[in-house]
Amino acid sequence: MKSKPIGLSLPIQKMFWENISKVKNPIFFKFMPHESIPKELDKNSKLFFYLSNSGKLIVGESQIQKTELINVEDFVKNFKDKILIPLTEFYEYVGGRKDKLLVIFFLKDIKEYNNPVKLNYSVTMGGKYIRKKEYSSWKNQHTKYHHQA
Repeated sequence: MKSKPIGLSLPIQKMFWENISKVKNPIFFKFMPHESIPKELDKNSKLFFYLSNSGKLIVGESQIQKTELINVEDFVKNFKDKILIPLTEFYEYVGGRKDKLLVIFFLKDIKEYNNPVKLNYSVTMGGKYIRKKEYSSWKNQHTKYHHQA
């Protein structure tokens, strides 16, 4: 039997990652398969940030305070100041998916790894659960990190 995951790795676009420290209490948003919140996440789970276009790297992590499903317009109306990219770029990201639900992750304690973790596999758009054993194996690679505001 597999152990309960400690978190989820999700692809993040470089521009989102670069802006995450500029937003107070940022909210990470993602269109997920089946418009559902990943089942094995809880309030104490971690979100791991995966940059696929930069060599399959986990560049940081954050604690998830809570997750919600929300439609695009309600997200903009309620959380406009927490979007990680300019509104015009957000709507480009949304494209023809205006009627789909976003999963939003309320984050705290964002940490950027000084030494990103190189993965030997790709992470799909739906993400990949990370278990304690795998996370522990990363420790030697990213023992140094700095906190973002």
